Amino acid sequence: MIHGSRYSMAVAVVIGLVCVAAAPAWAGAWSNASGANAAFGWSDGSNTADRFGSPVVSDSGFLFSSPVDFLAAGGGGVSATKSDIASVRLNVANSVPGGAPAIEFITVREWGTWSQGISDPATDFGFKLDFSVTRYLPEPAGGTGVIDIAPTFHGDGTWEASYTLNAGVTVPPNADQPWQYFRLKVSNSIQVDGEAPSGSFIEKQGMQIIVPEPATVALLMVGIGSLAIRRRR
Repeated sequence: MIHGSRYSMAVAVVIGLVCVAAAPAWAGAWSNASGANAAFGWSDGSNTADRFGSPVVSDSGFLFSSPVDFLAAGGGGVSATKSDIASVRLNVANSVPGGAPAIEFITVREWGTWSQGISDPATDFGFKLDFSVTRYLPEPAGGTGVIDIAPTFHGDGTWEASYTLNAGVTVPPNADQPWQYFRLKVSNSIQVDGEAPSGSFIEKQGMQIIVPEPATVALLMVGIGSLAIRRRR
């Protein structure tokens, strides 16, 4: 006869092993963590906290239009922080059909809202947005290091942050050639200070990673500029 405590322990171990075996390889994997289109193949798409949600993927990149609880609300003695990290590998050699050109531009863009009329972004908020590119091909392999992106807060209660990395530059490092196979990681953290006025908030409403072919860059930049103008009005 098995002693009760030993029996419970044995059952717990078995259940634990079953759960581990059944768990996904990455708890924050996108629902579309891998796939291919005419511009690139992608794999290992994931988030550490899954606040970014799963993106809509097109030939132009990744659109995260439905973040999950990416809202930091506090002030009046209460601080709040929300953060997440998104990561994905891209390989133009895995495009369908094949023959896609190397990627010459990478744009990371985010937008959201804030408590305009209540808060002062300079003192009441903490904002951290950065991304990095680790190149595997073409060789030599290497990374860009962390690239910081500063937000712009508008008087209509919206904010946006954007940065475009062009291939063919010497700073940051390892961006001197168009990218064929690489990993892209975006890290974002938003915070409301406890000493901010009560009712303060900052929310992220979307993110876009643009990796267009050269011929489509101008059209995309015009579209983004028009959207920013409409957002301010």
